Amino acid sequence: MPTKVKTTLQDKLSLALATLASLLSAAAVMACSVNDNRGPASTAPKGSRTYKLDPEAAAIRVSVYGVLMGTPDAVKFDLLMNSLKANGEFATLIQEATGIEGGFTMCAEFATNADQAAIYELLRSIETDPKDTHFSATSVTGCQSQNP
Repeated sequence: MPTKVKTTLQDKLSLALATLASLLSAAAVMACSVNDNRGPASTAPKGSRTYKLDPEAAAIRVSVYGVLMGTPDAVKFDLLMNSLKANGEFATLIQEATGIEGGFTMCAEFATNADQAAIYELLRSIETDPKDTHFSATSVTGCQSQNP
C-alpha cells in the first residue's frame, strides 16, 4: 500500500532554488559576455533593494526592474513567485505591470497555510545585481488594492 509523503515548504523551496540555480548559471554566462562601456564605477547607475514586510499582511507586492534596461534578476523572481503559487503558498498571483524591456510587478495573496516568514526570508536571501536592479517587496492588504 503506497504511503502518502507530505511535502514541506522547505522541500518545495529547495526545488525552486535548484531551478533558480540553473537559471542563474545561464544568466551569469550572459552577464559576463556583455560589453559594459559605462565608465568608472562612481558614475555607474545604482540599483536598490527595499523591504516593507508585515508578518500579519494578507498579501505581498514584488517589483523587479532594471536601472537602465532589463535585468536578468527578473527571471529569478518570476520563477520563484510562480513556483510558490504552484506549490500552494499563494492563493492568488497577479502580474500587475510589465516593464518594456523586462521586469514586472506582481501581487500575491498568501494561502491560509502559507509560511510567510519562510517566504520573506527567501525573498531576502536571493541576490540581485546591486548596479542594475531595483527590487522591492512590500506587504499589502490585498491584490486589488494599490495601497500598502
